[in-house]
Amino acid sequence: MPCAPPASTASSSPALARPTAFPIRCQSPKTTRKPQSALTAIRSSSSNTLSFVGFTLLPLTDGKSYTDVLPSLNLSWSLAQDQSLRLGAGRSMARPRLDQLNASRTVGVTSASGGTPFGNGGNAQLDPWRADYLDLSWERYFGKQAYVAVQGFYKDLKSYIYDQTAPFDFSRYQFPGATTNIGPFTSPLNGQGGRLDGVELALSAPLSMLTPALEGFGVVANASLTNSSITIKDARFGDGAVPLPGLSKRVVNLTAYYERDGFSTRISQRYRSDYVGTIGGLGSQSILTYVSADKVVDMQLGYEFGSGALKGLGLLLQVNNLTDSAFRNYIGQSDRQSTYQKYGRNLLLGASWKL
Repeated sequence: MPCAPPASTASSSPALARPTAFPIRCQSPKTTRKPQSALTAIRSSSSNTLSFVGFTLLPLTDGKSYTDVLPSLNLSWSLAQDQSLRLGAGRSMARPRLDQLNASRTVGVTSASGGTPFGNGGNAQLDPWRADYLDLSWERYFGKQAYVAVQGFYKDLKSYIYDQTAPFDFSRYQFPGATTNIGPFTSPLNGQGGRLDGVELALSAPLSMLTPALEGFGVVANASLTNSSITIKDARFGDGAVPLPGLSKRVVNLTAYYERDGFSTRISQRYRSDYVGTIGGLGSQSILTYVSADKVVDMQLGYEFGSGALKGLGLLLQVNNLTDSAFRNYIGQSDRQSTYQKYGRNLLLGASWKL
């Protein structure tokens, strides 16, 4: 089977997958043209019951049903010099997460909140993510281990899901010690109208292509530049456009590796620029909370015995967040930092045996 570059994740989800550090074995594409089309109809429904407030179970049943027709078209052209051109178009749908569909609510009031009630919960009335998409990619293969690819993508978002914190009337709960009935409540909501577009670059190459002296060394890299905009409806914001929460404008993954004579080493760095974390603030504040740009470095060392009494034994050392990168976010403007957290390095030591 011919190999392909990592699938575009920037166009389908906020997080981009980190590329593998090992060279990819692949074959050159066959000189054929393979058009594909599909028409999918999906009907979904969800409902759940019970809400826990204090020490009393309050029955709460909620849910929603919907039917979607999802046409799709995929075309692939094999060109000269091991090149390939691909075109994809259609409509896609992604269901909400189960925790987002939770019908229950968690509410309360504490002295630390100054007597202001607060809460959070799911939304069983959520519609799924829906979008019309268009993808175009070009790929060039070099033998069985290397490729370079460029992909452009566009999505017209019909509906999407974002978390919003907004004022909520808690009067029905009659909290002892509450100084007001209005407080912040966080829940997922649907929005209509938005777009997502950008370009991705991907490269996988063993450095032995340059000189035999670099046998075993190689690099895997990808980068994405993404623009996004969604329209939110909020009493404090008005109808405004903001970037899609959780999606960075720039993401770069770079991995260098060495594999030879039983040794396996890789070091990877992921960079992502600032992105919107949440929409809305406490009380009546109309602000966006951003997660600051960060760089995370991971390292992995391994060795597998190929002969002797220990033949088949593999040893592995993995260090995640090698540079102890901090998690930071800010409210509204970059000089208004609200969170600074360090999680430390994570060391994993493993062994395996091949019979």
